[in-house]
Amino acid sequence: MMKNLVDRIEALSDEQLQLLTLVRAQKSMRNRGLDSIPVQGERTSFPLSFAQQRMWFLHQFISDKTVYNISAALSIKGELNIGLLEAAWKKLIARHEILRTTFHVTSGQMYQTVAAEIDFALQVEELQIEDEEELIQRVNHELKVTFDLERGPLIWVKLFQLGRQEYVLLVVVHHIIADGWSMGVLIRELSELYQENQFHQQGNLPPLRYQYGDFAAWQRSSGKEEESFLLQAEYWKRQLRDLQTVLELPTDHPRTNEQTYNGDRYQFEIPHHVTSKLEQISKEEHVSLFDVWFTLFHILLYRYSGQTDMMIGIPIANRNKLEIEGLAGCFVNTLPIRTKLDEGVSFRSLLKQIHTCVNQAYINQDYPYEQMVQQLNLDKHAEKSSVFQVMFSYQNMPMPKLNMTGLEIDYLDITNGTSKFDMTLFVIPADGSFTLSIEYNRDLFEKDTIIRMASHFKNLIDYITSHIEVGV
Repeated sequence: MMKNLVDRIEALSDEQLQLLTLVRAQKSMRNRGLDSIPVQGERTSFPLSFAQQRMWFLHQFISDKTVYNISAALSIKGELNIGLLEAAWKKLIARHEILRTTFHVTSGQMYQTVAAEIDFALQVEELQIEDEEELIQRVNHELKVTFDLERGPLIWVKLFQLGRQEYVLLVVVHHIIADGWSMGVLIRELSELYQENQFHQQGNLPPLRYQYGDFAAWQRSSGKEEESFLLQAEYWKRQLRDLQTVLELPTDHPRTNEQTYNGDRYQFEIPHHVTSKLEQISKEEHVSLFDVWFTLFHILLYRYSGQTDMMIGIPIANRNKLEIEGLAGCFVNTLPIRTKLDEGVSFRSLLKQIHTCVNQAYINQDYPYEQMVQQLNLDKHAEKSSVFQVMFSYQNMPMPKLNMTGLEIDYLDITNGTSKFDMTLFVIPADGSFTLSIEYNRDLFEKDTIIRMASHFKNLIDYITSHIEVGV
C-alpha cells in the first residue's frame, strides 16, 4: 500500500504535484487547531523533535559552542524591584517545561528530560561604564555563554546595575530549547508576571494546555506515511535535485574545508522615501514586501556571483497550529528556496517568479528541513553548510513592546560575534523605514568588502525602484 502511494506520487507531473499539495494545505489550514496535539500527561521524558535532533548533532561537532545561542538585552530605567523580577523569572521557568529540559543519549537513543525544578537565581552585578560603546562591548562579551546540553540549565539570565535607576537585563538560551518567536513569548510573559507580582494580582496568563514535549512526541509519531507528508517530500526532492552546493561569492580569503563561525555584522538604513517606493511596487504587483526584498537580494547575489541557479535559505516560524503559538521551544523550520534566473529577465518578471517559488515553498513548509538533509543525503559533513551558504531573514515579527509600570524599557542591539553562514541578510521594518543588517563570516570577508556590498545594494535598490522593466 505504502509503495503504491509513493509510486503514484513520484509519477505526478510538477503541475499535478503542486495542485494536489495546495489542496491538502488548504484543508489543513481550515482544520487548523482541530487536529489537536495529544497531551502526554505527567510524562517527563520525550523524544527530540527533528529540529532539536539536528541542533544536538551540530552541537557535538562545531568548535564554537556559542553559535546556536539566542539572546536578548533590555535597557531598563526606573524603580526596578529586583526581587520581583527574579520571582517573575521563577514563575516563567515553572510555566514552560522546555526551560527545565536537558538532553541525553542512552543506548543510541536521544531523549529530552524535564526536571521538576531547576536551581535558578538571577545574577546581579554592579557595573561602572564610561559610555554606551563600552556597555555594548561588555554585553556582547557576556553573551558567549557555553551550555552543557546534558547538565543544563540551558537558560542564563543576568542583570547589570549601572546606577540607582538604570539596568541592563541579559537573557541567553540555547537554540535547542527556543527560537526567535520564543524570545518574544518569554519576554512578554515576563513583563506580565512582573506586573502581577508588583500589584499582587492573580495570574492573568492562561494556563498552558500543551508543552513542547507534547509537540515533539506528536511530530515524531504523526503521519509520516500520510499522503500530504509524502507529497511534500516529493516536492523538496524535485527542488533539490542536481543541486549546485556552493554559491560562489567573491571572498577576500579562501574557503577552507571546515566551516568556521567567526562573525561580525554591518548595519545600515534604507530611508522612508525609498521604502515607500518598494511598498508601492508590492501593491501594484500584488506581492508581499518579503517578495520584493528577496528579489532585490537575488539580484545583488547574481551580480556578485554570476550564478543563475541559486539556493538561499529562509527561516519560517512553523507555528501553524493554534496549540503551539504561545509555547517556548525550537519550532522554527528552514526552507531552501531555489531560483533559476534567465539572463536579461526584468525585475518585474523575476519578482513574479520568486513570488511563485516562495508561495510553493510555504505550501510545503511542514516538511522538516532536517528530513530533507537526511533523506536526500545533502549534508555529508556536519561541519559544512552544504545545502546553502546564504540566508535571508525578513523580520516582520518584532519583539513585543513592554509596558511595565514605572519603567522605561528598550531593546539593545547586541551580537555574540558568530555567523552560522557565509552571509545572512536581515531585513527589519522600523517605523516606515527599514534597517538592513548583513551578518557575515569574518574568515571569508573583510568588513570593507561588506560595506562596499551594502553601498552597491543601496544603489541597486534606488535604480530598481524606477526601472522595474529593465533587465537585471
